[in-house]
Amino acid sequence: MSSEDRRLFLVPITVAGLTGAFVLIPALMLWMSFFLKQPIHFQYGVFFAILGLPLGLWFGFRTLRIIKSIRRYNGRGKAEVK
Repeated sequence: MSSEDRRLFLVPITVAGLTGAFVLIPALMLWMSFFLKQPIHFQYGVFFAILGLPLGLWFGFRTLRIIKSIRRYNGRGKAEVK
C-alpha cells in the first residue's frame, strides 16, 4: 500500500475537510473578535455538536479498527511459530 493510499485510508478527504473546518472556524472567530474588537456571539455547543462529535466518533472508530488489525497481524505470526 502506497503512502498516499495509507493516508487516504486513515483520513479520507471528507474527514480532512471536516478537520480543517473544525480548526479554521474557531480561528477565524478569534481573529475577528480581536480585529473588530467587538464581542462575537458564537454558539460553541452547536459547533462542537455538528463538527466535533462526528470527528471524535470517526477517529475513535478508526483507532479501534487499527488496533484490532495490528493485534490480528501480530497474532498471525505467533500462530505460524507453533
